[in-house]
Amino acid sequence: ARGACSMEKLEQDFYFMQLSLTFENQPDFVLDGKQLVAIIHHALQTIHGQIGAAIPTDVLKCHCSSPCKLEALIRVPFHEVCKVWSALSLLGSYNGVRCVFAVQKVSAALVSMAVNSRTFNFKSTQEVK
Repeated sequence: ARGACSMEKLEQDFYFMQLSLTFENQPDFVLDGKQLVAIIHHALQTIHGQIGAAIPTDVLKCHCSSPCKLEALIRVPFHEVCKVWSALSLLGSYNGVRCVFAVQKVSAALVSMAVNSRTFNFKSTQEVK
């Protein structure tokens, strides 16, 4: 029997992925948001063909932490997150330069991407006078 109070599972439209892209050597192109979109598109097309290439991906945040490393936050459709994740994981090179994607976090809630529970200082939140 169903209880008086029931919760329905909410359907999410998007997933958010926090990731990094590291090149073995400094590439001969500028690492920025536009280049990241091109690299993701290349990975999707290589692994999943034209269907993969049609998956929309949005770069919400992107910065170069070094000449060979890019960190980003992207948004992908909820039902396509596995295809995007697999394409990024299997990409081994781009324009002849070896590279690797590392996915740090995946979440349906953007707000959860702002907090890292491994480095969060719980003491400071309890020191309320």
